[in-house]
Amino acid sequence: MQKITAFVGPSGVGKTTICRSVNNRFEDVREVVSTTTRSKRSGEVDGVDYRFLTREQSDTYLANGDYLEHVEYDGNFYGFLYESFQSEERLVLVIDRHGLSQLKQAFGDRVQSILVLPPSLEVLTARMMDGQRSAEVVARRLHNVEAEIYRDLLSFDYVIVNRDLEDAVDLASYIVIK
Repeated sequence: MQKITAFVGPSGVGKTTICRSVNNRFEDVREVVSTTTRSKRSGEVDGVDYRFLTREQSDTYLANGDYLEHVEYDGNFYGFLYESFQSEERLVLVIDRHGLSQLKQAFGDRVQSILVLPPSLEVLTARMMDGQRSAEVVARRLHNVEAEIYRDLLSFDYVIVNRDLEDAVDLASYIVIK
């Protein structure tokens, strides 16, 4: 039976790095890549970081019912297409908590969730101030992060505190392949 591991957590916590590292460790693990209508950032690669779509392409997928889940955030559209889950491999992906709910509705007990947390809010703030986001975006994302983290804490299958990246990847790898 196909197993899907979903990494959830605040922006800047390292969930994408952990997810990609696990994906790269195993031949039978594949990362599911989300679509987005936002512009590519420096260094991002289409099909690796996101599937970059025009708004018109995304609207067509939406009209055809091709999205498993989708959300509009900061004026950009993000979502996972059903076609991305047509695989017998173990799948890993980064998703928000709302999308996780839709993923669980679609795939039931094949989905396991990992909440990735920062060691502190100070560390998270420093990670978010990476030059990729404006101070306004960082402030908006940090505004409710503590409440969001702890509100649903017990609804996740696993929690990883990303104090040391290699330790976090090792633990996530164990969870994905067990």
